[in-house]
Amino acid sequence: MSSHLEDSSLDTIYGLLAHQHRRYALTCLTEHEPVTLPELAEEIARRKNDDPVTELSEDDVLQIELSLYHVHLPRLAEASLLEYNPERNTVMLTGNTDEITRFYPLEAPESEEPPTDEESVSGGLYGDSS
Repeated sequence: MSSHLEDSSLDTIYGLLAHQHRRYALTCLTEHEPVTLPELAEEIARRKNDDPVTELSEDDVLQIELSLYHVHLPRLAEASLLEYNPERNTVMLTGNTDEITRFYPLEAPESEEPPTDEESVSGGLYGDSS
């Protein structure tokens, strides 16, 4: 089966990586899978707010969970990057992330967080020119 990304344009790839929740979801799934949707939402909220789980607002986590369910997971699933099992409420990568990793590293070195928006963009398409 061919991946949606095999013939995709840069616009499609950048579109998939454009939202922080999708980038964090892909990175989280690289580190821990499968995960439940609430676990994924909690981990994204923790990374986004740089807070321990005990300090997260339930409303913040719920908002992220809803946006994952209605917007971000369907978009990543359509691109064949992940699978969501509604019966088990689990999310996992499909293994079709090679095209994405050319533009965004999914695996952060140990003890480091994924690059921020500024760090991702600063290297540009062709890397650092200095």
